[in-house]
Amino acid sequence: MSEAAFDHLHEEEALGKAYDTRLMRRLWQFVRPYRWQVAATISLVGPIFLVELAPAWIIKQGLDRALGEGGGDGFLSRVFVAPDWAHPFLWLAGIYLLISILASFLQYVNLVIMATTGQSAMRDLRRSVFDHIQRLHLGFFDRFPVGRLVTRATNDVENVAEMFSAGIVALITDVVKMLGFAVALTLVNAELAFWTFLVVPFLVVAAIFFRLKVREAFRMVRVRIARINTHTQETVVGIKIVQLFRRESRNLADFDDMNASHRDAWQMSIRYDALLFSAVEAAQNITITVIVWYGSGIAEAGVIYLFIDWTRRFFMPLRDLSAKYSVMQSSMASSERIFHLLDTEPEIMDPRLPAQLPPQRGRGGVVEFENVWFRYAGMDADDDDPDWVLRGVSFRVESGEKVALVGATGEGKTTIIKLLIRLYDVTR
Repeated sequence: MSEAAFDHLHEEEALGKAYDTRLMRRLWQFVRPYRWQVAATISLVGPIFLVELAPAWIIKQGLDRALGEGGGDGFLSRVFVAPDWAHPFLWLAGIYLLISILASFLQYVNLVIMATTGQSAMRDLRRSVFDHIQRLHLGFFDRFPVGRLVTRATNDVENVAEMFSAGIVALITDVVKMLGFAVALTLVNAELAFWTFLVVPFLVVAAIFFRLKVREAFRMVRVRIARINTHTQETVVGIKIVQLFRRESRNLADFDDMNASHRDAWQMSIRYDALLFSAVEAAQNITITVIVWYGSGIAEAGVIYLFIDWTRRFFMPLRDLSAKYSVMQSSMASSERIFHLLDTEPEIMDPRLPAQLPPQRGRGGVVEFENVWFRYAGMDADDDDPDWVLRGVSFRVESGEKVALVGATGEGKTTIIKLLIRLYDVTR
């Protein structure tokens, strides 16, 4: 495996694009078995959007009737007309209650299906990662920290699972809802809708600025948490050495510096998050002010309330933009690290399977080493390089012979056994 590939596998702090088509295509192979659940989730977007529209429309009908203003002659207006035997407001309250129950039920079903789909797909992905780790050559584990391998099969897979429950599906749903609310407001009153969305271009500029700034903030957070994890792992694994050389105070001081640096990075990301939230809130309040000011001269009270409610729902996804953007970036980075691990081919591959080996007579075959050189770094070097464990080793053991390997610690006895059973391959 190349040095560049190992460097990439060690890169915990890298943040990829918020959406990477190449990675999504590879993830789809794990989602494909559950495509009908994905289709069910998408099919619920329309009904959920409609039940979100309904409450404000019901209250609009009540306001129109209470104030004696026109409620319109459309299909929905006729639906909300109470029958002769029912009080109009009791009728509207009953419909409102039914719509609320239906909305809660649809949201519950949608969340359960999304979470189930994500966890099912990630179970298959985690199984593939674990199975691949078992088949990697032993030399890989000499250079790759165990803690990061565990992270690949646990935290990184969980990050990808979160993308399905709170990332890409939620982003798609939010975009569809925002477009739906914009269309619905335009159909109700195009002139008032024009004034309502005057602030949107400024929000687009703010979102672009936020994306550029928060990307760096999130990267710094990941850099620092990766360092904390590495430092903690090395301390725990080497606790015998830490205590033997009385390094507790020094290790704690190093940890305090990393911990404080992580806190500062988080504070920076929180400031940008708060800035975006405040910008969205300010834009929403300004928009509502415009609706009340301009709409009072061209629209009924029911229409103004409708605009205020739907406008709040329009801006709601923007307030969660930072969380969704963070989830997507983290998921894409985790996906890339997972697939780099899955793309790592074992260096030790027997050309013949055990079933294909010819039958042997007697007690065993012949073992022969001929001018074998080996170093654990796995790369060629000068003959005088001190990292060589074996230098030009040659011997032959006939079938039935008993041979003892004798020597001081570090002479290569265990290494010869590892080469013999193909845990490692010869360097040359």
